[in-house]
Amino acid sequence: MKHYFEHRRKLLNAAVAVMFVTMSAVTATAQEATSNTSLIKAYLKSDTTVVGWVDLSQVDVDAVTEFAGKMNIAINDMTTAKAVQEALVQMGVKRMYWLGNLERLVETPKAMIIPLKSDKIEPVASMLKALIEETGLAADIEIDGDCVLVGDKDEIVFLKSSSGEPDAEFLTTVNTINQPHGVVLKTPVAALVPVMSVLPQIFGTEDPRVAKATELLINVKSLTLSGLLPPSKFELQIATRSAESASGIAKLINDWTTESLSESATAIQMKASDSNVLLTSSSMETTSSMFEALQQLTSPARNRGQRLSTLNSLKQIGLAMHNFHDAYGHFPPQSLASKDGKRLLSWRVLILPFLEHTALYQEFHLDEAWDSPHNIKLVAKMPFAYRGSQTDPEVIAAGKTRMVAPLTKDSIFGRPGGGISFRSIKDGTSNTLLVVEAAPDQAVIWTKPEDVEMPQENLLSVLLDAAADGFHALIADGSARLFPQTVDDETLKAVLSIDGKEVISFDKL
Repeated sequence: MKHYFEHRRKLLNAAVAVMFVTMSAVTATAQEATSNTSLIKAYLKSDTTVVGWVDLSQVDVDAVTEFAGKMNIAINDMTTAKAVQEALVQMGVKRMYWLGNLERLVETPKAMIIPLKSDKIEPVASMLKALIEETGLAADIEIDGDCVLVGDKDEIVFLKSSSGEPDAEFLTTVNTINQPHGVVLKTPVAALVPVMSVLPQIFGTEDPRVAKATELLINVKSLTLSGLLPPSKFELQIATRSAESASGIAKLINDWTTESLSESATAIQMKASDSNVLLTSSSMETTSSMFEALQQLTSPARNRGQRLSTLNSLKQIGLAMHNFHDAYGHFPPQSLASKDGKRLLSWRVLILPFLEHTALYQEFHLDEAWDSPHNIKLVAKMPFAYRGSQTDPEVIAAGKTRMVAPLTKDSIFGRPGGGISFRSIKDGTSNTLLVVEAAPDQAVIWTKPEDVEMPQENLLSVLLDAAADGFHALIADGSARLFPQTVDDETLKAVLSIDGKEVISFDKL
């Protein structure tokens, strides 16, 4: 039996994912403002750029599961989620909201807002508290006026903080949606920069469409997705600053999809209407056709995007390592040990303050082992940087990472004693491995002082990620790269050693 909140997260994530992946949503029409924001106005801030909601009373869990199966979307057994959903609806829960900015929602919603009538607040809060206690999940419940807040403690504190009035135009956009499920994303230029950065990979470095797409993206104001679950009706609206921009975006996308998919691109052809770009679906059959076309279109891009994300995570870890070195004069040791030599916590915990997770670091009892009654509760709070290429929600929920130190008698983390300094790396930091993303079967609990022991022969056996045609690695100078599956043992042993005096040419890899 799966934990309730894990199922809730998967259900909501599936809802959002289907909205984004199918890109089927509705045009916000000129009408009287609805109450989409009235129940959560106390939590809206000047920097709020994302507002989303799911109406639990209008979700057919069985139909969503059936659709996911047909479309090859990974969703585990939803029996418990369905039972809890029905119980919450019977107790008066209708909508569950999440909101914030892109930085706070880069992973998944960390907290939910549940507006309720006054006589329903205590019963719902009590039920959720009982579920949390039963499952041992690291989540908080707090009653705040007419709402129950559920999720990460720090996120709840953030939701209750005040930071100015929300953007009026953005609220108007949110309030024009009359569908039971919706997501509205305000798109300042800073939020579009990551999209712009991958345009050369989509079109080609020298393709003039890169410059044209960049010019058009600057004029995007917001993305609005809404509809019904299962996706019998979904609608997307891209709001731009002018009719000219809308026409340009529609033409650019349609020309590209037609070039990439030929006849199957018909399902995802977009239309320009005034200053908006629209893609709509009014039936399950249409949505399925859209999804199938998008799967064909996005598969290579998704792989590239995952690779870039993993390399970026390794670079973040590298920067944290270097900042740790600046502070202490050496890299962290492979593990934090007690006075009697017992290994307590991983180096991944030690660099948390330099990975912008000081609050999480301060939650640890540093004089206790990773699996002590207190520290074991923090396993579920694994930072995003340690996920890497890991996409299995079960593995992520278990706090397992593939970001490990490669251990040999000559490697940076394999040497006995304290942390290694730059001066000890005689081969040079640009020629020495610091951290690797190991093979999926080598994943470890991120807080546990455990890494990957490198074998004497066939080193790739513990490193190779077949899905990536190689393995991702962090070099001691802070750079990150993908090592191909053709790399030989001799080269790997050379880059693992800190003072083997080998000559290495990365250009040949």
